[in-house]
Amino acid sequence: MNPWKPIDTAPKDGTPILVGGYQPEWEAVTVYWTQYPHRMGGWYLVETGAYADDGEPQLKITHWTEIPTPPPQPQ
Repeated sequence: MNPWKPIDTAPKDGTPILVGGYQPEWEAVTVYWTQYPHRMGGWYLVETGAYADDGEPQLKITHWTEIPTPPPQPQ
């Protein structure tokens, strides 16, 4: 079963998720939805501290999935 879902079904409550899109190759990044007074809202890139639709080239987000649970810590 493919864990990727259409982006229009993604949570917009601040929950971090993985999103994927083409730029022009497939890329997946960690984001969360946020709203600031100067924006209508957008996907905020955790790794870069920028919005997904800022800069060149822009990531064309099409799908999302939950961040997987990490494996157990080695002892």
